[in-house]
Amino acid sequence: MKALRAEARAAFPGGNRGFSLIELMAVCIAMSVIMGTSIAVFTHSVKVGVQLESSDNLKNYGQFAVNAAKLPLQQSRALFQDDAYGQALWGQMTWSGHTPISGTKLPIIRETGSLSPSEIGDATSPFDSTAVGNALLFTESLGHISAGGYWIDLYRLRGYYLSRSDSVKMMGKSYAYDLIEWVGPTYLDYTEMAAAPVGVFSSAVAQGFTRAWNSVATTKDSTVWDVDASGGLTREASPVLAPVNSHSATHVFGNGGDTRYAVAFNAVAHYPIQDVVPAYGSARSSGAGFPNGFEAMVVGPTGGRKILIRLVMVAEGYGGRYSMANTVIASSRNF
Repeated sequence: MKALRAEARAAFPGGNRGFSLIELMAVCIAMSVIMGTSIAVFTHSVKVGVQLESSDNLKNYGQFAVNAAKLPLQQSRALFQDDAYGQALWGQMTWSGHTPISGTKLPIIRETGSLSPSEIGDATSPFDSTAVGNALLFTESLGHISAGGYWIDLYRLRGYYLSRSDSVKMMGKSYAYDLIEWVGPTYLDYTEMAAAPVGVFSSAVAQGFTRAWNSVATTKDSTVWDVDASGGLTREASPVLAPVNSHSATHVFGNGGDTRYAVAFNAVAHYPIQDVVPAYGSARSSGAGFPNGFEAMVVGPTGGRKILIRLVMVAEGYGGRYSMANTVIASSRNF
């Protein structure tokens, strides 16, 4: 037996020796380098993944919002602007928790002009930055109903504007902006109802329609009328314009995860983004600012309006800070 052990020791002279301290240190150093490299690669991969997801969300939800506004704009009966009538109607609206930011302004409709800032100074189609708004308000045509043997047109009021939320913090500020879609109730056409027999009134009221909208009104006191089943129309001197639905038009605001989404502020020097804000209007230096990341313009005669809307959204979180500008042009006719 002793001879066998001696032979084993002779065959493996280092068989009883363990690792030296230098060898252990070398292994630890090698492992730390490998782990560090692996973590760096993994972190970069996660960051790139978040960046791609954020960019996709900005593009998809931003474009979804402007496209969703384009269809009803193409069906609009009347567009309201920043004049006495438009301001009066805006003052009668209630917000259902989504209050417009200070500095909210409807666009000014220019019968002639350009939607492109590059046209500044062109006498034939001048661009007017003072006509830019950061809200839209219009009546949308919804088709018609059959009442008492007559076809009666239907309308509803629809609006888009920016609202502030203190539950989301963006770009170094304690709040964020979201684009709100405001959808009002359905109205009967006042002009058609005024010329209709009593049977139309009773049928319309039986179907749940109790208010009419005067699409050719020029004052708020003659815009909304109560419809009586007996054939009467009563003017609402100060109509309350309440929404049936009021919600985020982007559907991704806040998001509640590692990445936050919102509508862009005006250009912030210490938190730059890739897209210019504003691009059409002129930013105000006081208050909450104007127009921020939602700009609207309306150009053209009554029979052929062109409406430009531009929405700039931002994403901020683990993957960094990104922005995406989405623009759409809609056509409509005021009657």
